[in-house]
Amino acid sequence: MVGLAGLYETVRTLRMHIFIKIKKICLLFLFGYLSGCGDSSSDNEIDSELSGTWYFVTESETGVEEYHGKHILNQKGDDVVISYCRGYSTVLKLDGDQLFNEDGSSYYLSVVDNQTLSGPNDVGGTSVVKKLSEKQSFDDGSFSLASHLIEDFESTNNVCATIRSGRFSCGADKHVYPNKLEIKSDYRNGYVFLSIAFNDINVGTYDVVEFCDFVDSDASNVYVELESLEFESFLGTGVGLSIVSGSITLDSTDENEFILSGLLISREGYEFRFSALVDISDPENS
Repeated sequence: MVGLAGLYETVRTLRMHIFIKIKKICLLFLFGYLSGCGDSSSDNEIDSELSGTWYFVTESETGVEEYHGKHILNQKGDDVVISYCRGYSTVLKLDGDQLFNEDGSSYYLSVVDNQTLSGPNDVGGTSVVKKLSEKQSFDDGSFSLASHLIEDFESTNNVCATIRSGRFSCGADKHVYPNKLEIKSDYRNGYVFLSIAFNDINVGTYDVVEFCDFVDSDASNVYVELESLEFESFLGTGVGLSIVSGSITLDSTDENEFILSGLLISREGYEFRFSALVDISDPENS
């Protein structure tokens, strides 16, 4: 009986050891699965926190910069919203390191890491985007606008500025490729947007002319667009005003820091005086 009891205890102990081994294996497997060992997602998935201020540089296939300025990104889960200086936004989905448009098509940028986005652009070159800070508002400088027709203002709140190049055409054989300095600022319950097209951005005083006159003109003229939601309520016009004359003085272009002021006259005869100090330089290259 003692022998049988001893054999029983041995078998019981062996079974317990086997049970403990199996339990350890199961726990190890479960831990590995929860840690991602059993995850079938892509190896290049990035834990992204993209919210903040980003600096965009877009180059053409010839290496010429077509655009540079700041955008604001806001990420909540896999939803990413890019807010542009111009005032509109793009809604995207993040899946691993890939960004997708709302219709499921691929966005042109992908996530390199939490500080960098990159991808081919629509001008045959590459766009590289660097994160500057966690801040989610623009702070490119100051902007003021004065007129006896609307409420004067001076703002450093959410002022943004960009430089972009493009093609202006007037007629079949008249083309120029100006650089446009664009400035946008909060104003009352809306915004003010100012766009100034230069053939050459240099210190000096420029005459404001209409579009086709600018295309036909030399470097001493500029073409200007002025827009605000407030124009509808204050002036009874559309959002944008046609600026047909006036002058603009550019006092500095040092390291993409622009100091400028001017008188703008619309087709209706409305006069506006403005001044701005904006910095569009890339902090990494400043």
